[in-house]
Amino acid sequence: MNSSSTEEYCRHKAAVAGTNFYYSTLYYPADIKRDLNALHAFHAEIEQVIEECTDPGVAHLKLAWWHEEIQRLFTDTARHPVARELSPVISRYAIKATAFVDLIRHYEQLIQPAQPESYQDFMDTLAQGPGIIWNLSARICGFRDQDTPGIVSQMGCLFGLFYLMQSHRVNHQLYPDQQIEYFKRLIIDLEECCRRLPEVDCQTQTGALILANIIMQTCDEIARDGYRLDQHRINLTPLRKLWIAWRTHKKVLRTED
Repeated sequence: MNSSSTEEYCRHKAAVAGTNFYYSTLYYPADIKRDLNALHAFHAEIEQVIEECTDPGVAHLKLAWWHEEIQRLFTDTARHPVARELSPVISRYAIKATAFVDLIRHYEQLIQPAQPESYQDFMDTLAQGPGIIWNLSARICGFRDQDTPGIVSQMGCLFGLFYLMQSHRVNHQLYPDQQIEYFKRLIIDLEECCRRLPEVDCQTQTGALILANIIMQTCDEIARDGYRLDQHRINLTPLRKLWIAWRTHKKVLRTED
């Protein structure tokens, strides 16, 4: 598989047109978008193991293969198209193997997970999954303030919580009052992260801001619908997502001026 094929594979894995992540990367230059797609395609591959494997033994075997593939990635012998696409990314941003290994270990713990007891338990767990990916995303997009990667990492945990709350694998284990409480706290915490993101880095981190706004508006729609996540999944239309992305981008540009 050549370079253009691996790029296309990652784009289809991470940023299919119409998805939230697709709109979050809309205003990045092609090289940044390609690197982000590779990183998030890797996350999608690992997450897919947990979502699709009903047999814990099979899930462990597949994740063990990914441990081996990370070793191959860092010795220039990667086989999988996502790992091959990641090869120049890890060199460009000096990414260590431990970041990928820790992510895989996070999902290994979710094969037969203990149900988190509180909102903070969810956040602590997600810090080792989506939190890692979004910390690396912040580095790829660029930053000047040293607080930025940590804030974007926290936003990543909140993004992860949002998707878990929409997953039947999780939402059916929560009481209705917990669902409502978690969605309300999620919006509050995302708003706070957006406020805390250093102004000097808002333009480079536009993607995280766009995704935060898409998710917060989706949460508003979920609330209007009565939090009926056990019946159907709420999703914004592509046109509305495009509007949110454009408006967020324009707001960031005005701030820069």
